[in-house]
Amino acid sequence: MLLVVFSQQPLFTASACGPSFYAAAPPLVAGDLPLAVKTLAELYDLTVTPKLSAEQAETIRNARIAAAAEAMKLPLVEARAGLEKLIAENRNSGAQAAVANLLWDLRDTLDSTPETSPQRERWIAWRLEQVRDNAVTTLQRPVALNAKTLWKEAAEANEKARQSRDAAAENEISALSAAGLADAPASLQPHWRIQAGAVWFRAQHFAKAAEAFESVARDFPNHPRAETAAFMALRCRIELARDAIGEWHQRQDPRASAPELTAAWDHFHAFAERFGKGRFAADLPGWRGALCVLAGDWPQAFCAYIEQADHTEQPGITRTALREAERCLRLAAEHGGAVDVNDSSLAESLAAHPRAAVRFVYHLLEPAAAVNFDQWPWMSEESEGAEAVKFRRAARWKIREEF
Repeated sequence: MLLVVFSQQPLFTASACGPSFYAAAPPLVAGDLPLAVKTLAELYDLTVTPKLSAEQAETIRNARIAAAAEAMKLPLVEARAGLEKLIAENRNSGAQAAVANLLWDLRDTLDSTPETSPQRERWIAWRLEQVRDNAVTTLQRPVALNAKTLWKEAAEANEKARQSRDAAAENEISALSAAGLADAPASLQPHWRIQAGAVWFRAQHFAKAAEAFESVARDFPNHPRAETAAFMALRCRIELARDAIGEWHQRQDPRASAPELTAAWDHFHAFAERFGKGRFAADLPGWRGALCVLAGDWPQAFCAYIEQADHTEQPGITRTALREAERCLRLAAEHGGAVDVNDSSLAESLAAHPRAAVRFVYHLLEPAAAVNFDQWPWMSEESEGAEAVKFRRAARWKIREEF
């Protein structure tokens, strides 16, 4: 026979084996109990798409480039239909950025220069060859400065990389000028200028890149490539703001600002006003989120990425948006943050997105000490120990109370 006595004191039981003692459960306010947390990707039940091998991706890429080349040989109406079909296929089946840019560029060429001419054919041939040669590279950020990277070593590595990029960019610009930039007619000039801007963008000369992109929007406001140029100019302004103030969680004052950030916001609002419903509509919430992160406003960044996740017609964008929303929660947990209880936009966004609301509640309940220190090399558990855990716990409870 088992006798159980319930009280607010520790639980005692009496059995045939003699009295036993069980310590009372720790109070929930301790905040450090394990919690099974579902990520946004799990809550949104995203289908995990098997990652293509390099060979598979290359095969698909080459097939789409070849199909685009064939489409440009067709009569105008058929060519436009063929390119739009390829654009949709590329978007819905794991879009490749370089191919997407090519397809839209060729599609805009049909509108800007519908009549065949030697200059037009030279431009098309050059553009196809550029992508075939895999000339477009991924933007590489400078070496990060943290506790494991000496400032001098990082500065030397970044300077060496900058000089190498500068030399390569100058050579590319010279080749671009000889290929057609210097003598392109007005209808094709924006296409070539955007390529010049892309050269400077990849070289991380964002001011020069912005100048090239903005010249298209300024000199050819009604050209089919004006929207793309304005979007890339916005991206340059965001990069300039990021370089000026750095990621907010690396600053003494999380809400420190800079003229570059103000300029980026101005470009964002101008672009959204004119092209908010255009081909980059799905990208805009994400870039608003990026600006909010730079401003240290993680709740609004979270809302922006959740809004972007609504664009389910582009699975790649949805997946990226949810990943960045998770990052916002991570930043808030790691480095603290304030929720303005008088700002109803966060509550409204959560009310409109129940799955995001569930994840946010998970965030408020997660143990503050459950930190993956490996993600933050400048704040290692070994070097910070109990003080780091204490800081994160205090930050988490402050967020809970304010919310």
